[in-house]
This record gives sequence, C-alpha cells and structure tokens, in this order.
Amino acid sequence: SAPGGGTDNFTRMIQSLITKYKLIDQPIVVVNKGGGSGAEGYLTAKTAPGDPYKVIFGTNNAYLLPYVAKLGYRFSDLTPVAALALDEFLLWVKEDAPYKSAKDYIDAVKAKPETFKMGGSQSKDTDQTLTSMIAHTTGAKFIYVPFQGGGAVGTQLAGGHIDSNTNNPN
Repeated sequence: SAPGGGTDNFTRMIQSLITKYKLIDQPIVVVNKGGGSGAEGYLTAKTAPGDPYKVIFGTNNAYLLPYVAKLGYRFSDLTPVAALALDEFLLWVKEDAPYKSAKDYIDAVKAKPETFKMGGSQSKDTDQTLTSMIAHTTGAKFIYVPFQGGGAVGTQLAGGHIDSNTNNPN
C-alpha cells in the first residue's frame, strides 16, 4: 500500500509488536509497494515464491482484484498465512450536510439518481466495491469518483466537491 494508509499503519503496528516481543531474530523492514489497489505488492509476492524473507501484508484486494481487473497474478499464486483484522468502513458526508442518518442520505440519492458523487481512494478497490454493494442493496445510483488515496478523498469531501465517500477512519 501507499505510505500512511490503513494497511501501512497496521503493518507498522505489527512490525513494532514483533520487534518489542522479540518474536523473530531478524529485523523487519516495511517496504511500501503502492499502486494498482495493492496489485504491485501482490506481484512482488508472486515473483518471490518460497522466499522466507518476504511476507506481504495486504487487504481483501488480494482475491478481489483478479475479479475486476487483468493482473499478472491470481489469488491461487499467493499463500495466506493469517487473517489479522476486519477493516471497518464508514459512510461519510460533510458535517453540514442535511442528512441525519445513512437512510436519509440513501433516500436523497435514490430521489436524484446519478447526481450524487461518491468518492473513493482508488478505482476497483474496497471503496468502489462497497459503493457498488450499497447501490445494489438499496437501489441508489451514484457517480463513483476515484482519487489517489483516502486523504485526497477526505479533502474533496470537506471541500464539497463530492457528496460522500466510504472510507475507514484510519
């Protein structure tokens, strides 16, 4: 992932715990491989099969991405060793928006289909997948707008350039 995002922060927390409790004898170096919604990191794993010194810390995109994009790896090329967290996402609107609940917002979107802009941190990433799931479940039709990371999405939302986003609090 890119530096500073949820995956990077969680990886560094795990790194510090391994170091603090001396769980292994070797130092751990976190190397960010941002790009392609995680695909760059997964390709790094694929090119190092059996390398005991490389572990990829990623998200559910390891198995989601091959379904929505042509990539140089398949999920079966990777060997999961642990599931460490559930990444919670929230539906965000501007603080001064007139909506008091998610239902209020969804009702407004349904009343004016394809006029509300839902921002996300990337295309074909968790944000877009969640937006698609919300649309499918509720019948709301959004315009999905991808940006370069969660920080950019938050800035666009705060500035009123998009109406909402799905993102993790991290």
